Amino acid sequence: MEDGRTLRMKILGDTSIGLFCVATEGFCLVPRTVTERQVSEIENVLEVPAHKVSIGYTNFVGAFVAANRNGVVTSNTIEDDEKRNMEKNLGVNVCVLDSRFNALGNLIAANDKGAVVSALFTERQRKAISECLGVEVQTSRVAKTPLVGSGCLANNNGALLHREVTETEKERFESALKVKSMTGTLGFGSPWVGAVATCNSKGLVAGQQTTIHETIRAEEALGF
Repeated sequence: MEDGRTLRMKILGDTSIGLFCVATEGFCLVPRTVTERQVSEIENVLEVPAHKVSIGYTNFVGAFVAANRNGVVTSNTIEDDEKRNMEKNLGVNVCVLDSRFNALGNLIAANDKGAVVSALFTERQRKAISECLGVEVQTSRVAKTPLVGSGCLANNNGALLHREVTETEKERFESALKVKSMTGTLGFGSPWVGAVATCNSKGLVAGQQTTIHETIRAEEALGF
């Protein structure tokens, strides 16, 4: 179901789209098990090719990956053949982060201008993320938690943040991503907007339960 630049859907019967998909200005990564109809719908809204991939032979691509137009940072759960396939099809940097934290999508928020990462990462890991994505990295929390990827949905035009983000955190996100932000929810009240949806500057793919009111606010925040 579409409203303006937003596609509302389920993947594998689940509305947590951000756990399954990662969109950038150049491509979108989706699970191998999505249907061809869903691939077509996603491509129409985001106006980029959607590539079917897996991470550790699972469907949780969005949970294990953070990306922008320049590169893909993935957890060490990725298998060698999955990494080779991604490099071949995307033509961008694919960096396997040496970290005990696997859910990188929950801990990194990025666009083509910058990235916000959890303070759980070491300086060496932050440098690796910066080099892979080709942007400067800043650390922050969101709503006083380390889950900056789950609490932020951003493109090159704006960002939608967890509704309980502090003013200091909001300023850090805006400084790092070089965009203005708004707070809000998706998926019928979830503040974890990055887990419920994925986006680029062309469109937004959100969980099916997302309301019209939430959609309007998200589209405003993201500059559609």
